[in-house]
Amino acid sequence: MKEATVKNLQATLKHNGFYDGEVDGVWGNMSQAAFYAMVEAANHCKQHQGVDATQEKLEPTTGSNYKLSAKSLERLHTTKPELQRLIKRAIEITPIDFVVLEGKRDIQRQKWLVANGKSKTMNSRHLTGDAVDIAPIKNGAVSWDWNDYYPLAKAVKQAAKELNIRVEWGGDWTSFKDGPHWQLPWK
Repeated sequence: MKEATVKNLQATLKHNGFYDGEVDGVWGNMSQAAFYAMVEAANHCKQHQGVDATQEKLEPTTGSNYKLSAKSLERLHTTKPELQRLIKRAIEITPIDFVVLEGKRDIQRQKWLVANGKSKTMNSRHLTGDAVDIAPIKNGAVSWDWNDYYPLAKAVKQAAKELNIRVEWGGDWTSFKDGPHWQLPWK
């Protein structure tokens, strides 16, 4: 895409609350995630047209009415079966809706992310399907607010405990916090 086109798209994404980055004309990880989040939110809203929003949210102990979209399921399908079970259980019990941003990555994408400062390593768990990035949806948009990641993290950790799946959250890391990132631990 041309730089001007990317800038226009970034400005639109930012105006609608999907993008927190700079409107710089560079199509990076944040731009791509924001675009997918906007599409996901549009699909989510389309699926729930005419539904009373007050009836959509149930207490997590009784289960939620949230469902993963076809695009989220497609991305999730690229990950290891344990992560698929984990995220599918988490959507059943979460108090906040969420979207799967990314599952398995190919080496070219990882190289690009590292070269553009969007990732710190070429040894990413995403390369083997051992990681998934998810983000909360709030008011129809992806939320980058840490306050929205904590209830989501609680649901994922509860699902992990129920399913006896060991998982690490990037939000628990001390040196480089990564709220969307969940991975199976290194063996």
